[in-house]
Amino acid sequence: TQAFSDNEQEKIAGEDCVFDENSALMHVGGQRELLSIIISAFEQECSMRMKLIRSAIGQEDPVALHEAAHSLKGAAANVGAQALFDVARSLCELGRGGSTLGAKDKLQVLEQEVERFKPIIERFATN
Repeated sequence: TQAFSDNEQEKIAGEDCVFDENSALMHVGGQRELLSIIISAFEQECSMRMKLIRSAIGQEDPVALHEAAHSLKGAAANVGAQALFDVARSLCELGRGGSTLGAKDKLQVLEQEVERFKPIIERFATN
């Protein structure tokens, strides 16, 4: 069964897609149980990567920013967290370019996207 009704999916997949369930399912060969496990693991991974991103920005370390954002970007892609992926990609590119300029603003957006993805995590945890 689908984790979200068509109506809920339309709300979630607005212009700035918080959760792309189809993409997430593609990453796991359509196995919903496996997706639930991966989304649960993502919560811990995300928390750890967010700490590393905050630290990299605080220390103005573009290499560490690139590494942490790159890891978060990949994890977000695996769980279909499209909007989170987009912001992580932006931070990754910034760090890869050797800069942290503007990273604090992007971090605020990233934190908002993490908050917007939490109901998805909770929903999958209860299914």
